[in-house]
Amino acid sequence: GVERYFARLVPIIREFVDVKSTIIGLQIDNETNFYFGDRYSSDYSVHGLAQLRGFLRTKYVTVAALNAAWGTSYASFDQADPPRRRPDRNAPVRENIRHQDWFDAGHAGIEAFHGQLRAIWERLGVREPDLLFCTNDSPHTFIGRDLSQWRGATKNTGGVAMLDAYPKQLPTSGGKP
Repeated sequence: GVERYFARLVPIIREFVDVKSTIIGLQIDNETNFYFGDRYSSDYSVHGLAQLRGFLRTKYVTVAALNAAWGTSYASFDQADPPRRRPDRNAPVRENIRHQDWFDAGHAGIEAFHGQLRAIWERLGVREPDLLFCTNDSPHTFIGRDLSQWRGATKNTGGVAMLDAYPKQLPTSGGKP
C-alpha cells in the first residue's frame, strides 16, 4: 500500500528535484513522537503491545532479567503490560524503570517506522543528496498536560529533525511570528 502510493509520487518529486530544482527536502513523518500529548492515553493496541514486548525481549533477553528490573513475576514476556497512568511520586524506582522502558519502546518503534519509510523512498530512487530527508514535530502543549517534547536521538535517525513554529502555538509570541 504505502510503497505503491510513494511510487506514484516519485515522478512528481523527481520533476521538482531534477528538472525544476524546487524541492530540497522530504518530510517522512508528521508528529509521530508526541503520542498526541499523553503516552498514557494511547498505544495499547495489539501492535503496540507486540512492539513493547519485542523491545523488552531485546533489552532484557530473559524473563528473569525483566522480572528483576520491574519487580514482577511474569512467566513470559507476553504477560508484560505497559503502565496505564503516570507513576505516583512515591513509587519505587522499579516503577520508574517500567515507565522508562515503555517510553523507550515507543521511541524504538518510531525509529523503526522512520527507517522503514526512508528505506521505501530509497528503494524507489529518492535519496540524499538529491534532497534532504527530515522529520517533523510541533512544540505545542495540551491544556492541563506537560509540554510535549520530542527526542532528537530518535527523530534524527530518519532525517533531520525539525519543528513547526506556528505563532498561535507559542504562548510568548503574542500572536506574532
